[in-house]
Amino acid sequence: MRMDDFLQEHIQTVSGSILELIQKGLFSNVTVVFRDYEFKSNRLLLASSSDYFRALFSFQQKSVEEPRLEIKYDHVSHVGISHVMLFINSIGQVYDSIPVEDYQDVYIASSFLQVHSLQKMMSSRLEGTLCVDNVLKIMNLAHWFDDDQLFRKAILFLWHEFQLIDYSSNDFVNLNTKQITYIFQSDQINISQERIALDAILTWLCHDVQSRMDFFKNNFFHLVRLPLLTRRELLEIIGNPKYRLANDALQFLFLAHSCLNHPSFLNELDNYTTANFRDYQYLSSSLMDPKQYRARVGTVYRVYALGGESDSNNSTLMSYGSQTNEFVVYNEDLSVATVYPPPYAASRVHHAMASSLNWIYVVGGESEEGELLNHCCRYSLTDHVWHSMSELDCPRSHHALICIENYLYIFGGYCLNWATNYSPASDSILVYDICTNQWSNSHHKLPFSLVDTCALLLMHKGLVMFAGGLKEYGDEMRPSDCVFLFDPTGEDGVNFKFLPKLPEPLISVALACDASEEQVFLCGGRKSVYGSTLNDISNKVYSFKFTSNCWTQITVLDFPRYNAFSCVLEDKLYVIGGITVDEVIENTCSSLIASLIDTDYGDNSITDDRQLNSHDENDNISISTNLLEQFSVGNYIRPDILQAPFRPCHFTEGWQIKSTSSSSSSSSLSSPSSLPASTSNSYSTLSQSRPKRLKLSLARYTSRLPVISRCYAVYCIAPYLHTVKQSVNIRNSNYT
Repeated sequence: MRMDDFLQEHIQTVSGSILELIQKGLFSNVTVVFRDYEFKSNRLLLASSSDYFRALFSFQQKSVEEPRLEIKYDHVSHVGISHVMLFINSIGQVYDSIPVEDYQDVYIASSFLQVHSLQKMMSSRLEGTLCVDNVLKIMNLAHWFDDDQLFRKAILFLWHEFQLIDYSSNDFVNLNTKQITYIFQSDQINISQERIALDAILTWLCHDVQSRMDFFKNNFFHLVRLPLLTRRELLEIIGNPKYRLANDALQFLFLAHSCLNHPSFLNELDNYTTANFRDYQYLSSSLMDPKQYRARVGTVYRVYALGGESDSNNSTLMSYGSQTNEFVVYNEDLSVATVYPPPYAASRVHHAMASSLNWIYVVGGESEEGELLNHCCRYSLTDHVWHSMSELDCPRSHHALICIENYLYIFGGYCLNWATNYSPASDSILVYDICTNQWSNSHHKLPFSLVDTCALLLMHKGLVMFAGGLKEYGDEMRPSDCVFLFDPTGEDGVNFKFLPKLPEPLISVALACDASEEQVFLCGGRKSVYGSTLNDISNKVYSFKFTSNCWTQITVLDFPRYNAFSCVLEDKLYVIGGITVDEVIENTCSSLIASLIDTDYGDNSITDDRQLNSHDENDNISISTNLLEQFSVGNYIRPDILQAPFRPCHFTEGWQIKSTSSSSSSSSLSSPSSLPASTSNSYSTLSQSRPKRLKLSLARYTSRLPVISRCYAVYCIAPYLHTVKQSVNIRNSNYT
């Protein structure tokens, strides 16, 4: 037997003897009285186990001689005191017998009596019992007794399971303002719809409107992400009779939402009486809070696509394609596309698109005739309506666009000089203030003129990452291998930071960020401006990890492409769209092409509830057969904007980048200042395991017809706030 075992056995023997002697009245020199219950004990045991009793004996000398000590505390129960006294009298050896239903009582009693060892034990046990029914109670207990670790565990559980919480319960409506602020200011609330948060806050407010209204008026724009509320949702809340006590609060919400989403409510003002319009200016200034423009962790994101030139010149698709513009949103796995109304009839190419919480912005570009455009517009994700924006000071194309909180940033591109009618490459940065609808020139400039670069917002760092693009070398533009970060808040001279160069110079690459793993993926790209062979297009997928400061090839594309779009959704990396060459399709076996086109339209992934009749099914199969013949034979007639051998790539590729176990954990994110300073070229090949390739088919519209990706269509990721009624019927408008 080891020495530790002897000691443990000795402690258990002694503690058992002490407990037995005290229970028999021997060596017990004090009685602890709680309400109608009495507990015999020993002053030495009480003072050595409890800071409460030690302080009592130290500062009240009379208590040392008192035979009876009375405890008075409304929130302590007899059950909790009983377990604590048994724990003290047994020198901490009797604790396994505490049942789960008594954990909270014992935690309260041990916290009050400051029996720290027992309190820590019960705190740990309460962590293991967290559920949606008790998390608010446990969070309150931790708050009352300054138990930071337990409070943190409880609040994390509350955020993650908030959609299941009963916010009409007494535990919730009795939360104080500090707790409400801590809960709802966080980005970590896992809710798919912001109205859940607003419903909860209004329920809490209505419980005591008189004392809580001032707090609500001064803080609601910090607690509710108004950009994530749709007009319909807010009107439903306003009309809900259970919130009638909070009429003043609803007026503030009405005005605030109007301020953020004008002109959403202009046609509703006559239907709702607002008595406090003098607060409108106050609201306008208050809503500048950057947190209003950040998503919750539960926000659902989708891929949106706009513009590009269609394949309407192809005889196979003459009746299927359309020369008009197209705006679509894909479902979670990019297999189904729903058509939304486009902002303008004519399509455009080489434009840029970015999103905030409740808007999608489209800036510049070129018409199909090659005319540079200065037109800008934005799409309301809450109202599903396009609105005009201030135009650019001069037409611009081939630029990058990023949205950071309530500002848009345009980087580089070709910029038309009105005086010379020439469009040189630009190093300028334009800034658009979303709140004032105004463009201005930033005092920052890119390190060099840059065209067709890929810019990616690293949201967890607050930085913009640039990779590749066309860079000026004397009198010509060549592909660049430069990679650098831009800090919009940095001072001149230190707001750009160069990273290790790309393994090879590339233009029109696709970047995607996996924030949880501190890595960025780079997919495809074009190696040469003038080259037109398969070797001139990259088929590689690289990963850059900020922890290792190194580019690593992790897999390859089945369809080499440039000017594509990539993103990470639900731990999966997707690559969609882009330009490839005829040789890629001609060298792809017909069986693979057939499986990608997927002529089986019985898939349950389609969300359209309508049933197809036999004539519709035959039409769909006929189109799919024609597509198969086109891809296999190679008799493709390309869009006017492309020259042989380039052609649009219609196939989406995807990979599972994390296993189920690894995706459930998250790594800590380093600050921008902790990024490596080295700018040397760092590159390795396939030094980490390959991600698992997903089997994806050609995307289909909700009408079940296949989606033929448009040439130079532009994509972005944006919140998907709720289902919208399909605005365009593909079957009726595009297929006859």
